[in-house]
Amino acid sequence: MVVVRKLLLFQSTLLLLLPAFHSAGAQLHPGINATAVSAQVQQTPDTTKLNVLAQQAASQSSVQDQQIADLQKQLEAVQSQLAQNNNAASTIQTLTARITALETAQKTQQDLAATQAKKATDDLTRQYQAGYAGLSLMDDQAHRLEFAFNLGSAISDFQDAVNPMNNQLFTTDVQALLQKQNTNVISSLTSNPLVKSVATANPYVSLGLSLASYFTSKVSDKDQKLTDIACVVNLGTQSLTATQQIQAQLTSVQANIKQFEATSDSTFQGYAGVIGYNKNLDQYRADQLQAATDILAPSVANAFKDGGNAISTAGIVNTRYQLGQLRTQLAQYDSLVQNVSDFLTKFGAILSDQQKAFAGATCASTANDKLKQLQQTVADLKPAFDQGHWAISASQRALMEGTPVQ
Repeated sequence: MVVVRKLLLFQSTLLLLLPAFHSAGAQLHPGINATAVSAQVQQTPDTTKLNVLAQQAASQSSVQDQQIADLQKQLEAVQSQLAQNNNAASTIQTLTARITALETAQKTQQDLAATQAKKATDDLTRQYQAGYAGLSLMDDQAHRLEFAFNLGSAISDFQDAVNPMNNQLFTTDVQALLQKQNTNVISSLTSNPLVKSVATANPYVSLGLSLASYFTSKVSDKDQKLTDIACVVNLGTQSLTATQQIQAQLTSVQANIKQFEATSDSTFQGYAGVIGYNKNLDQYRADQLQAATDILAPSVANAFKDGGNAISTAGIVNTRYQLGQLRTQLAQYDSLVQNVSDFLTKFGAILSDQQKAFAGATCASTANDKLKQLQQTVADLKPAFDQGHWAISASQRALMEGTPVQ
């Protein structure tokens, strides 16, 4: 490009000098035509070649200038694109960082959700198994209570012992007195208001009481036989009244136990239904908790899931309901245990009064033995309640009373 410019400069200089050369030639050689010389000079091979070179150089320079301009434009475009690329790279880097952060946050949330889901499932399983254990314990305790407080036969034995007609001394003395008296005795018995008032309750006691009342009204007839009859009748009447009270309370206690067992069966059915337990109810109840753990754990866990780690809404609702039922059952059990304990306290007090009445009585040897047996039964049962043997442990209660998983 520099060479071309020098050539052009040289050409321009030469063209400027030609007129001067022409004028000088005219002066030096007056006979020579200056115009012709000028034309001749211009048409020499050297000048033609020089012109061609100059034209070629000019043309080439123009092309090169265009190429330079094009390259400059390309350079500017590349620089612009590079700037854009730099901006794009920065944007991509920023977006990549944001995506990475979002993916990390998403993974953290997913891990947290999975952890929470697992914890919720574990909590549900633990509470359900605790409920099963508590329900099994309460149900077993109730059945044991029913067996332990099947006192009907013991009370019947005592009632038989205090029944005057089962007392050999009473029957012998009554027969002897009847043989000594006339028919007025029979008339007095049938018209005695006491006979009518208690005959429906126990005609044998009524008979003995009437006889004692009749004969003891005659001073001349007071003898050992009348004393013995009065003793038997008094003890029999008191004991009958006492045992009737006990029997009524015992019937109430047994009814409460039966009611609790029925409720327990219903709750068991709810538990068995939720976890898809395929065994029958009796077998379900009979299974030991440790042996049943392998069956319960996966069944319970699956019962509260609705695919993957998602906690089933139905599972939670059912759990709330079943645990609510369990807490109701626990309250009923506490009430039942207290009811039985109160019954034993009253029973013991009544038997203590009976013991005082029997003290020193010569006519109550057999009945006194039965009373002692009954007292011993109560004495054996009561400490278990006083010491909390029938109560649900604090740790078990805490699990059973726990708030269901939200």
